[in-house]
Formats: sequence, structure tokens, C-alpha cells
Amino acid sequence: MKTYALIICLVLIASLNLSGQQKKFAWNSFDVFQTNYFIENNGQFHSDDLKTEIVFGVEKNSECVYFSKSGVDFKIEKPKKQNTSNQKNMREESEEEEELDIKKHQENSETTWLHMQWINSNPSVRIIKEERSPHYFSYGDKKLISYGYKKITYQEIFPGIDVSFTLPDSGGIEYSLHVKPGADLSKYQFTYYSSVPVKLNLQNGALIIDNRVCPFIEKDLHAFYQDGKSVIVNYSIFKNIIHFETAIGYDNNKDLIIDPWVTAISTLTGATLSAQENSNNCGYDIDFDASGNLYVYGGGGGQTTTATARCKVAKYNLAGNLIWTFLGYVASINWEAIGDDPDNDAGNFIVDKVTSKVYISQGFILNGARIIRLTTAGVYDNFVTSINPNFQEIWEMKFNCANGNLIAMGGGTNSEINFGIVDTVTGGVVASNITGSSIYHQDIINATLNNQGESYMFLNSFSSSVHQHLLKLNSSYSGLLWNVVSASATYYDQNKPYGYIWSQGINCLANNVNYVFYYDGMYLNAFNQLTGTQIASSTIGSFSTGLMYAGIHADNCNDLYLGNIGKIIQYHFSGSAFIPVDTFQITGGNQSYVHDIVMNPVNNLLYVAGSGFVAVVDPQSTCVNGTANLQLAINALCPDSAAVIVQNGNLTTPYSFIWFDQNNSIISSTSNQVGSISNKIGGLSPNVPYSVQVLVNNSCQILSDTINFILPCLSQIESFCLGDSIQLPGGEFVNQSGTYIDTIPSSFAGIDSIVTTTVAVYPLDTVTVNQVLCAGQVYTLPSGLIVNTGGIYIDTLSNIHGCDSIITTTLSYLAPATLNLGTDSSFCNSINIILVSGNATTIWSTGVTASQISVTASGTYWATISSSCGLVSDTI
Repeated sequence: MKTYALIICLVLIASLNLSGQQKKFAWNSFDVFQTNYFIENNGQFHSDDLKTEIVFGVEKNSECVYFSKSGVDFKIEKPKKQNTSNQKNMREESEEEEELDIKKHQENSETTWLHMQWINSNPSVRIIKEERSPHYFSYGDKKLISYGYKKITYQEIFPGIDVSFTLPDSGGIEYSLHVKPGADLSKYQFTYYSSVPVKLNLQNGALIIDNRVCPFIEKDLHAFYQDGKSVIVNYSIFKNIIHFETAIGYDNNKDLIIDPWVTAISTLTGATLSAQENSNNCGYDIDFDASGNLYVYGGGGGQTTTATARCKVAKYNLAGNLIWTFLGYVASINWEAIGDDPDNDAGNFIVDKVTSKVYISQGFILNGARIIRLTTAGVYDNFVTSINPNFQEIWEMKFNCANGNLIAMGGGTNSEINFGIVDTVTGGVVASNITGSSIYHQDIINATLNNQGESYMFLNSFSSSVHQHLLKLNSSYSGLLWNVVSASATYYDQNKPYGYIWSQGINCLANNVNYVFYYDGMYLNAFNQLTGTQIASSTIGSFSTGLMYAGIHADNCNDLYLGNIGKIIQYHFSGSAFIPVDTFQITGGNQSYVHDIVMNPVNNLLYVAGSGFVAVVDPQSTCVNGTANLQLAINALCPDSAAVIVQNGNLTTPYSFIWFDQNNSIISSTSNQVGSISNKIGGLSPNVPYSVQVLVNNSCQILSDTINFILPCLSQIESFCLGDSIQLPGGEFVNQSGTYIDTIPSSFAGIDSIVTTTVAVYPLDTVTVNQVLCAGQVYTLPSGLIVNTGGIYIDTLSNIHGCDSIITTTLSYLAPATLNLGTDSSFCNSINIILVSGNATTIWSTGVTASQISVTASGTYWATISSSCGLVSDTI
């Protein structure tokens, strides 16, 4: 199939790659707003110029193509001349001159419709839609929410003939005819017409659709059977009606596919295609909410009368999936996200971190710029600011952390107004001039606020008295704390010079707890927060035209992340010099301009947007991005618990507490807890690293601090020997076994540490040993000593519990016994006497304890005495 497109656009898709192995991109998308779909019409597509009902619309890049049941309508515009004279930088314009510029531009921008209409087609044709978009498209009103499709097929547009339209990822619109067996191809007829004269001609086999606005051509007509065999098919024109003719030999019993290629004859003038395409697929500003969702603002870049010129907002979830795209207008209040001057100025946006609502401003509107608000679902919620004709431009918006105010900053051509406090309930705006200068055309183009509500703002103007000045405004907006001149390369209105879109806005400021930093792609400066004194300056890049890249984030470790051409550069500020640290390379060359960088302190990820991409980058930072007004302390609650406290916490502030284990997995989470500045967790293990993160979800930003800890609780079982004692955590000394509970007061309000100690007291071992030995024998005592004399021996040893064990050994030595049967009656204590007669016959055997034994029979006897003292014998 071939490309069917209003304008040929070259899309350079940049892929992201890192030079450092420790850094990585969590996810990225190279189709920022993902509008390459046939979007179903739920009432958002309508035109007084069209007499047919629109069923599907394509509004992408600079193409506005609408599909009805009877044909296809192309909205085309004669290219306007690009503003190359830098008129706004040359002189100040009055309001009347500004109006004249706008009027001339509108007169010179010729817009018309080119219609392709089928002749005598099926009025009840069924349109089949396929490959629905995973995200939806918002047009302000909830009832206008629509999904897109990659392919639509008109079934039986003519008898036996289907026509299909597809949207390839490479861009453009493709179509093809499916002629079924038996169908009459000559019935397929169509024509082109417009409000301006249209001439249809055949030239070298191509169909020329000639009109004075944007000529078209259909060429490279190709036809084939489903088996791939080619078939000769040609265009034929009769009375401005076009149909296809087949050569002799065509077999209409087979399926036939016809695939022409339709495109504009010439490219647009006044801007390069790559610049125009990048503006439509460009993320200018980026933000996030408390859930980690990413929001990106940008796009636009078409002609002012074209819907694709409007800036858009896209919402991605943390995984990188697109949820919705807001197409930049709310019909009910006639609001468009685009300026009404010839430069199509882009405004800005900001996300309420708690509610996830999105505020979107207009860039330059002659009668006064307005801000609208979208819900978290991308639907207009009926909030729009009041119109102030003297506050024409809104280039920047911020939330004040100290008081919750929404601040709109910009300027105008007809007054010195540059600052507005927005009532987010009524939509009222209290506008003022905060510089004190009375000149017109003084625009605040970027700002960053500290946690005390003090604003650092960068100003551009025609007048050198305030042009490229860096200001610090107090928290009550009543006066400047300092005003200094900054080395700068910013332009008055060329800070996003993409062919058809301009902007004064640029993301050039960042601050941390130490410094204010300025970066415009060329100059990098550091300033003292209290005095505005410039501390250091370095030249990073160079350029000769408007600013094509910017973006800066500064963490509390003084690490800086800077947007550049094709890369993100990391520097460290030492307090006096900028030291290069690392580079995040974006492959794709100089087309990948970075425009904005923010860091989400919840996950320490960088959210990045630029020309042709949006990404989430993990810098593997070890910096704890705690803030000056969120200070944490940790208290161990043995044996298995811990508590965290916000030391300077406010009981009316909603805190979120998130506990992580050593694998950085969440083990406990408490969201938006009001009335408590502390949080407790149990079930922890000793000697294991944990961390707890505390968040404050303000509208202005997410304040975050993290504290790492290891539970210092060892075994709570204490043991000792009888006679000793131990001191409990509460201070008491004990010398008996048991379970003891101590309540230890904590410095945390309302949190005491409960420590349970189990005490085991081991008794002493006392052992007595009695042993009798005969003469000449030896004995080994428990201590290992060998003795051979009787007595009492005491040994002191250590038992299995480490306590003393006392062993007393009593040894008795006995002398050998003697026997004289005739006269001796002294025997051992226990004897056994055996009397044996002369003929070796035992005549008496007894065991006795006695002093005398008598025998009555005469004769010769041998007596053997056995005792514990040995054997003795005698003869009677």
C-alpha cells in the first residue's frame, strides 16, 4: 500500500541510550501524544464547510482529514511565511500594531477543503473499525471522549467492493481497494472538488488534482490478485468522474487489490519538515503527580486555522503507558491551547500533585490569556480564569508551597502586567506588576520557588533595564528581595523556534537548599539565594539562533542535570566550579532536543521531555533529596519495631509514610495521615537494613525525605550465674530468673519503647566423690592431678553455662590384712575363709565378719582368707 497524505512529513525518531553502565532509562516513548489514529467522532469534529456527517477524523502533524460515509475531506491551508525578521526583538509593538499583524496573518492564510466523493456509493455503507487505541482522546467535554483506530474499512461501498484506510507507524494514510470475485470494477467512481477551482488531469499514468492551494497527485497505481500476480489497471476520467479501467485479460472471478499512492505535490515552504514535525511531536514541559503519573505538554506547530496547531497534554502512568491525550481545545468556552498571533505561541501547564488536576495556559491572546483546568481523567471541569485584556501572555505557572496559591506569570504588549494570583475556586486573577518597572513587554518566562514561598524568576523584555534579569520575590508578593543581571542567551520570543511555533517560555531555572541555578543551553550560572550574587559561571554550549534546548534539575547534593542537543549532561557544583560527572546520550543526533527535566522525589527518577520523545530516566542517584522543612528521626523499638517522626511536623499536614526492606520493596504504607507526625512498624529483624520515606503531598510539589536504619536490637534473653546480677534497660538490677518489662520514654510524642527482657539464672554445681584405695594405688582428680595418698580434695571447674562447678573428692587408703589362725583374731572387716583338709577336701567355707573362728575336728587345715585387702593364708 502507498501513502495517502496531505503533507509529506519526515519524522526523525530518536532512540535513547546511555553511556554509563550504571544509568538506565526506565521507559521512553518516541510518539509523545500518539494521535496517529482514526478517531471516532462523538461530536468533536464538525465544520460549517462540510455538508456531510463526519464519522472519523485524523488530526495529526499538520493533517486534518475527515471521513464520512460518502467520502474523504482534506482541510488544507496555503503555507504562511515564517517570521524570520525577529520583529518583536527589533522594536516594541503597540496593541494596534499587534492587531494589524494578526489580521494580516489571517488574511494571508488561505484555507480550503479538498473533497474526495464517491459517485453513487452505498449510502448505508457499514464502516468496520479495527485495532483500537489503548488510550483515549479528550476534547474537554466528557461526552466527547473518543478512542482511535488504526484501520477502518468501508464494506460494500460499491457492490462487491471494499475500501480500507490504515495508519502506518511511519506516518501518512494508506488506502486500498478490495474487488471481490464477480464485482464490477467500473462501478467504483469518485471525484475531487473544492471551493476553489479543481482540475483533474492524467499525466504519465498519474492523476493530477490541481488546485491553487495545495495540488495533489495520485501515482504509482498498482494492482494485483491475491496470489500476487500483477494486473494492469489505469485511471480514466470522464466529465470529472474518475474510475479504474482494467486491461484485456482481467479475470473478475478472482480477488483484486488496487493500491494507489496519493500525496501533495510540493512540500511546505517557510519551514523545514523536520522542524514542523518535531513541533507536533515535541514535549515542551513536563510534570507529575503524587501517584508517579507523568504529564507532558507540547505539540502544536501547524497553521493557526488548523486544529493540529493547538498544544496538547498527554498523561502516562508510571509504567510508561499512555492514558489519555487532551487535544487542546474546549468548544463550550471557545478555548484553544494556542496563541492567536502569527507565531502560534505555546503557553505552559502545571499539575496539582494531590488532586492530579491539570492547569493549562494560553501563550499570547490579544484580549487576555486564560487558564483552564482538567480533571485527572483529562476532562474540562468548568474552571476557567477570568479575562484580563492587560494580562495577555502566560508563559509560566507555579504553586506556592507556603500558601497554596497558583501563580501565573507572563506579560503583555499593552501594559506592564506580568504577575497574577489565581483563585483556584472562582477563577479570579489578581494581576500586578512585581518588577516596579513601568515599561510594557516585560515577560516573566520561567520561575522556581523555594519552600518558604519565595520566587526566583527570569525576565525578558525589550528594555535593557529588565531584560535577562533574575529576580527574587518575597513570599507575600509585595516586593523584590534582589534583582540581578544574568549572563543569558535567551531571546524575547524565540525560545522554542519550531517552524510554526514560538514561545517566550523556557525552562532555565532550578534551586535547591543551597543555590539558585540558571541554564539556557549555553550559559550555566550559580547564585547565592540570599543576596543574588553570582558565584560561578560556565559556558556549556553555543548557538546562533533561538533556543532549541534547555531544562535543568538541581538536587540537594548539588548535582545538576542539564538538557542539551542529543543528551542530558550531569554536573556537580563544588561551591565554586561546575564539574562534569556523566552524560546520558540520546541517540538520533541533533534532532533530539531536551526541553524540560524534573525529578520525582518519591522514586528519584528524572522525567524528561523534548523534541520527539518523552522518557523516565533512572540516574542511580545516591542523594537523599530531603527538604529543609521535612526533617526525620528514627527510634528503635526493640525487639522488632521502629518509629519515625517528622521532628518539625505539623499536625494539620497530611503525611505519607512508606517503609522499605533491604530489597527496596514496600513492606508498609500509610497515605495522607492527618493528625500525626509519626508512624510505627513492627515485624522487623535485627541487623537488617531498612528505610522509611515520608512524603507531604502539597499541590505545589511533593516534599520527601528518607532515612535509612538498622534495628540495633540483639537477643532479649539475658543469662548469668547464681550470685551475679544484671541491669535491665530501665536501670533496675535483678539477680533472679524471670521476665521483666521496661517502658522507656521516647523523645517522640506519644511513642514509648517497650522492652521485654527474659532472664535466666544458672545455679552452681556441687559434687561429692568418695573413693577407697589399697596401698600402692593412685587416683586422678577432676582437675587432672594424680594423687596416691588419702585425704579430701576440692576442685573448682566451669560448667556448660560458664558457671563454677565444685567437686569434693574423699580418698581412703587401706593396709593389707594378716592371719594367724592359731592365735590371731584380727581380721579385715570382711573376710571369706576356706578350710581345706589334708586330702584337699573342703570341709567348711563361709564368709564371716568375726574376730574368731573355731573348728572341732582335728587334722591339718589350710585356711585362705580373701578380702578387699588381698589374700593371706596359714596352716593349722
